[in-house]
Amino acid sequence: MTTAPMSFRGRCLSLGGFRARLTVLRRGARRSDAGVTLMELVVGMTIMTIFMAIFTGSVVMMYNSTSKSEAIADTSSQLSIAFNRLDKSIRYASAISPPGKSSGAWYVEWETTYTGTPQCTQLRLNPAAQQLQQRTWTVSGGSATNVTAWLPLASGVTDTDPTTGAAVTPFTFTMSDAAVPYEQLGIRLVALSVGRTGTTTSISDVTFTAFNSRLTTATTGICAEKGRS
Repeated sequence: MTTAPMSFRGRCLSLGGFRARLTVLRRGARRSDAGVTLMELVVGMTIMTIFMAIFTGSVVMMYNSTSKSEAIADTSSQLSIAFNRLDKSIRYASAISPPGKSSGAWYVEWETTYTGTPQCTQLRLNPAAQQLQQRTWTVSGGSATNVTAWLPLASGVTDTDPTTGAAVTPFTFTMSDAAVPYEQLGIRLVALSVGRTGTTTSISDVTFTAFNSRLTTATTGICAEKGRS
């Protein structure tokens, strides 16, 4: 069975239909990517703004937390080094003087004699400078010789808790007795860690034992050659 060839008119109608369908498809394509409305743009920008605000707030919180942690770590490390240095000196002390306050600063002294020559160490908490300071001298003929300058051991320390306003006594002396036959020196410091968001307060409390002291060790006239100034 043979198929009759399509007439010229039929071919034209078929080609016209194809062109019409192609035009419809092109118009549909243009409508599909013609852009977005103003309302869609506003909604998209609002969502992006909210996301950026949340992201920025999270970054700022993380930065503040890191800054606070670093400040506290720096203060703790500084005090740890200072206490280690004091421990090496106080543990060999033969006598500790009763602490006292003079001209707004706190003082305490101890004497070491294990080297054969009496040597004194004076510790001072200077609240005005917020420093824990130390100086030493050698006792010769009842006088102080080879006196050193004040050496800062720690900074950012004071004798007042800024949070509560309570005064803190930095040095505490405990006499030897039958239960503990050695003199002891307690050091209690208010440390101020300054970070980006403010100041964080912490209190460090350490007790040192003078193992070269005895039950009958005198507590007066210990390292009084330089005075407290």
